[in-house]
Amino acid sequence: MKTKIARFFQIFIILVFLLGSANLQTVFAQDETPVVTEPVVVVTEEVVVEATEVITETLIVEEGTGVPTETPTVNPTDHELEVIADAVDTILSSDLVLVDALGNPLPLASIETQQTLVSNDPWFEDPSDSTKVIAYQTNCDSWIAPLPYTGGKCIPTLTPIQDAVDNAPDGATIHIEAATFTERVSIENRVLTLSGSGPGTVLKAPTTLGESDDKIKGDDYYSLIYIHNNSVVTLSNMLFDGSGFPSLPDNSVFTGILIKDSSANISNITVKNFSNSDSKILGAGIVLDGITNSYVVTVDNNSFLNNEFGIFDTGKTNNLYGIDNIFLNNTTDTNLPILGTNDTGKITICHATSSATNPYNLITVAQRLIVEKNKDGECVPNGHGLHEDDIIPAFTGDECSFAGQGDQTILNNGCVVPAPAITVVKSITSSGPYVEGSTITYSIVVTNTGNVDLTNVTVTDPKAVISGTCSATTLAKEGGSFTCTASHMVNEIDIASGLTYVNTATAKGTYAGVEYSDDGEVTADLDILGCMDKTAINYDQTATIDDGSCIAPAPAITVVKSITSTGPYVLGDTISYNIVVTNTGNVTLNNVSITDPAAVLGTCPVTASLAVGATKTCTATHIVTQADMDKGSFSNTGTGDSDETAPKDSTVETTFTKSPAITVVKSITSTGPYVLGDTISYNIVVTNTGNVTLNNVSITDPAAVLGPCPVTATLAVGATKTCTASHVVVAADVTSGSFTNTGIGDSDETTPVSSSVSSIITAPTIIPPVIPVTGGTPPALLIPVTGGQLIPVTGGTLIVSGLGHSCMTYNNGQVICWGLNASGQVGDGTLLDQHKPVYVKDLEGVLNLTAGSKHTCALMIDGEIWCWGENSSGQLGNNTVVNSNVPVKVEGLPDKVLAITAGEEFTCAQMMNQDVWCWGKNNLGQLNDGTTTNQLKPVKSKLNTMLAQISGGQEFLLGSDFFGSVNEWAKVQAAAVQQLAGSLSISANRWGDTGCAVDSDGSVKCWDSNLISTPIKNTLPAMEVGAGMEHNCVVNNDQTVSCWGVNLSGQLGNGSNTDSLTATLVKNMSKVRALGVGANHTCVLSGTNNAPMCWGENTFGQLGNDSTTNSNLPVFVILPAIQ
Repeated sequence: MKTKIARFFQIFIILVFLLGSANLQTVFAQDETPVVTEPVVVVTEEVVVEATEVITETLIVEEGTGVPTETPTVNPTDHELEVIADAVDTILSSDLVLVDALGNPLPLASIETQQTLVSNDPWFEDPSDSTKVIAYQTNCDSWIAPLPYTGGKCIPTLTPIQDAVDNAPDGATIHIEAATFTERVSIENRVLTLSGSGPGTVLKAPTTLGESDDKIKGDDYYSLIYIHNNSVVTLSNMLFDGSGFPSLPDNSVFTGILIKDSSANISNITVKNFSNSDSKILGAGIVLDGITNSYVVTVDNNSFLNNEFGIFDTGKTNNLYGIDNIFLNNTTDTNLPILGTNDTGKITICHATSSATNPYNLITVAQRLIVEKNKDGECVPNGHGLHEDDIIPAFTGDECSFAGQGDQTILNNGCVVPAPAITVVKSITSSGPYVEGSTITYSIVVTNTGNVDLTNVTVTDPKAVISGTCSATTLAKEGGSFTCTASHMVNEIDIASGLTYVNTATAKGTYAGVEYSDDGEVTADLDILGCMDKTAINYDQTATIDDGSCIAPAPAITVVKSITSTGPYVLGDTISYNIVVTNTGNVTLNNVSITDPAAVLGTCPVTASLAVGATKTCTATHIVTQADMDKGSFSNTGTGDSDETAPKDSTVETTFTKSPAITVVKSITSTGPYVLGDTISYNIVVTNTGNVTLNNVSITDPAAVLGPCPVTATLAVGATKTCTASHVVVAADVTSGSFTNTGIGDSDETTPVSSSVSSIITAPTIIPPVIPVTGGTPPALLIPVTGGQLIPVTGGTLIVSGLGHSCMTYNNGQVICWGLNASGQVGDGTLLDQHKPVYVKDLEGVLNLTAGSKHTCALMIDGEIWCWGENSSGQLGNNTVVNSNVPVKVEGLPDKVLAITAGEEFTCAQMMNQDVWCWGKNNLGQLNDGTTTNQLKPVKSKLNTMLAQISGGQEFLLGSDFFGSVNEWAKVQAAAVQQLAGSLSISANRWGDTGCAVDSDGSVKCWDSNLISTPIKNTLPAMEVGAGMEHNCVVNNDQTVSCWGVNLSGQLGNGSNTDSLTATLVKNMSKVRALGVGANHTCVLSGTNNAPMCWGENTFGQLGNDSTTNSNLPVFVILPAIQ
């Protein structure tokens, strides 16, 4: 619909006065008249719009009917009021006139004006954007989105509702604003909600059928909305008007809503004027076709006005529910508002309002009516059917009334649902207990507890005899009852069956051809010892005589067992018993016996008969066993029995004192004295010295290694358990001078008991190395220096360590080595790692030693040098690159050697004339010969400084001059170590770029690649220093040793594995005379006997104690025999 707002004359104000339309809250259809209570007031200078009280409903009496009908008002929504108010303000303030598409003025008080000012055609929320809508209108020129939506799109069409149905997604709600639509809509296989704006949303039939009829008609049914093919549709707030329906073929049905094979929920709908004077055409508000058990149609709160039929059913409907609907003027003569032929379905019409003058508004078919409300206002079924020609007149008050035919009646008590029910209560009226021949009497009460009469009521009781008549032809509803009596005589079969007698009465009654029943069961107690003398007894309870001479027998015995000996009892003692059986019943007992399975009975034969009050006594004995002692008590039972009684027991218990105990004796089975590496052997014996068996006996010895010694499950009294153990003497034992350890015995029953022994440990006798020539250390080389001072120049030492091996001089100029030997660095002619020292082959007359990473060199008394081990860079100096596991002579030295040192993969020697010759790896110029080529035999270094000490590193040669200044030499270039002067001892790191030195004042300084030396904290005045891979050690002036750095493998020797940046004392060290620091371990010669001790990593056996276990304390090296 196209809207134009054009300028017009000021006479618009006059139109407002005349039409009284300023209040747009009351807008009716063009053919309906609004009713107000007072006139509208309009001021010309300032427009004032006053609200009026609106009569929302007006009853109009149609001519010729005398029946009032409802005329609904059309009230705009809040959003529409807002749009209309804005438009009115614009019109009034701008002197404009509202006109239609042809230019004709529109009165404000008209439905056309309302439709013009708001968007009034179908729309639904855009599934891709919840802030927008999709609308369908006949003209979209002036379309605006409804609040609160921000926008969307409008699609022009001549069939807006049908297009909205076809394009909305399943589950959508299509909003249809107030307007009149002349189109017919088909909803096929969809799930949709169509929501109008009330009676202002009107669907009317087009004046002609058009080309789309085949799509929307169902067989011979023509509708405004056709819901079919498995759809689920909700319709609300609309008006369907059948007036003006075009001509139809004969035998057709025209309707507002046709529902076929689908489900629907229809509420707040007005369906009117579907009625036709042509008898060959049927009109109905709603037509149902095929609403089977798969579908449900709910019709709530709707109005069916002036239709031929309110709801028309084709006879295929099973599930129709209607509540609070209004049916007015929906019939002619004999036509029915609800029609059908199927007798199996269910149609519910509740709380319907009908006209007193027209009783034809609520009619259905047989077995299909569930109708009206009961006294509490609930919608309930009445349980009765009606015939097609039955009529339900208007309902009055809270009750239902019906003028029916035959037996088709409806209850007058508020349409209560028939609920047939019957109960039976059976009770015993006699007193028990009952013996054979006694009579049990019963009362049987039958009651109709339902709300309908029962017929043919009967009672049966198969196990009792019913007295007289116990039935009723008719039993009145809600409490009608009758009482019967019955009896039963107890017989021998009952007594033989048990202690109780159970029987059941059953009551049955019939309603509407269906039988209803209930059972009542009772139980009587029987006395099976009761008796009657009888001449005859039959199950049918005849011929019984009681002469009074029968006494009920009561056989009984007592058993008493007692101890006749005196305790306390120990293992092997005998416990004596008496067992006495007494006949305490009223009859003689036969075959009386006494048994006692856990004891030995004395002579105790079976007694053939035992008179009332008589006793029978037997003796028994039991010898206490170890099992009794272990348990702590002995309990046994004497049993008496007879043919007439059940067995009777008597139990007595004897307790014992449990005294669990063990002793433990540990002894030494080997012979001392013991030195480092010796094995001490032990026996540990546990004895059960208590009086009970011990369980889970164990022996432990935390400081020794146990031989096979499994836990003993049980240990008998007096029995023993023996285990062996051993201990290998270690350095700590030698240091302490003795070794004490403890064996511990334990069991589940005792507390742990221990036994300790001690062994004297003797320190090893170390033969100091004999130095040839002078019998002592080599003479110092006297070198004239300014001032006339003499400074000794020495090199090498008596014990050295590499990456994973160590060597020392031994005996008369020999050498022993141990540890890693993959490159032959142990020199014993093998490539096997050695976990304790072995002799270097064919080597005597050694003065001192040096070690690289994986090679070792010895300075001989004659000034020659012999080397062994890795030779990949020529570090052995024999003009090859072949490793050697025996010593080889260094070739090409020009003179006798004064001192030697080894870097990681190179070796240097200082000659008597102070020249330095080097060989081996030279990739970074560490040989200082002016090249970077590896040298397989010695070459002369081009050092221009006389050096007092030299120390090989990883990539440089460290040297100190006679003034104590220290330089790193590489490629004949000296890099001075800063803040260091007067050094007495230097050491380069063979696995890194660091180094350390002892200053003239005894302080220790170290440096890294920046060559700036810094003092090490907590050091004592020191004499000698050695650098490892990540730890360093010094020999202090007091001949102790301090270390610092990484301690993961125990390389600091202080008993922990914690790293330390400050110096810590190595434990158990004194009188240290030589120091050899390896990569991750350190060895020293200590004590007056020069005993070798090592600590740290022991992966390859480099600690020399015949193991591969790391040690964070010094351990003694196991020395070989003197050769």
